[in-house]
Amino acid sequence: MIVGIVSSVAATMIVWAAAVAWNHRGHLVAWSYSVLLRSRVRVSVAALIRLEIDGRFVLFHTKRHPGTYGPPGGVFKFRESARPVLDRIQFEEEQQPREPKSAYRDIRGYIPAVAIGGFLRWIASGEGRESAVECLRRELGEELGEIGLPELREYVPQLCFRSVRRIVETPRKVPGWAYRQLRHIEVHDLDLESEGASAFVEALRSAEAAGRGEMLLVTAEDINHGRDGLAILGSQSCYLIRNRKLRQDIPRMSR
Repeated sequence: MIVGIVSSVAATMIVWAAAVAWNHRGHLVAWSYSVLLRSRVRVSVAALIRLEIDGRFVLFHTKRHPGTYGPPGGVFKFRESARPVLDRIQFEEEQQPREPKSAYRDIRGYIPAVAIGGFLRWIASGEGRESAVECLRRELGEELGEIGLPELREYVPQLCFRSVRRIVETPRKVPGWAYRQLRHIEVHDLDLESEGASAFVEALRSAEAAGRGEMLLVTAEDINHGRDGLAILGSQSCYLIRNRKLRQDIPRMSR
């Protein structure tokens, strides 16, 4: 009887461990690279909004990649309370000469490869950084101004979002740059039941129909193809419909 109980407990523990490993498989794969790599790694932690109008996805013109379009959203910011943790993992903020103020405290920079595990544990804890709602509201407000629709910012403070998926990219070589890159990306739907959400969507629909604002409405097929007419669709758009990208990132501006 005792043997049976012990076997049952052991089986339960194995199943639990397997479930935990599966739920955090992205982190586990990324952690494994910390053993293999000796150089520094570029890291970026961002949230994206999956917003649909009439069955098509809303993409905004991308300031960091002129001529391209991608989902609303952007990089999380860390709080000053996180400085001790970031110092321990030797996090170095990436300098953004074109936007030094708005990029301040972005979770985008460089860490030693051996610190990948500690960095991902900190991200998973949610401590010392913006929540997804805070990040998405801030980024959406900024981007509405950038695409020429600042009047729609009035809807943003009440908007809420629902988590769709989380992607942790393994550290990959970046063509033309002497480092590997690890990205943690969270995709969220606009919660249409949140205050002002329906009115916000209607305002976007009206602006697009009138040709106002630098935005596109695209299909999943457009995203797979990577273009909508002359417009180039950023590779991150793929995360609106799947867990992986189909093409390389468009080179970012270095200055």
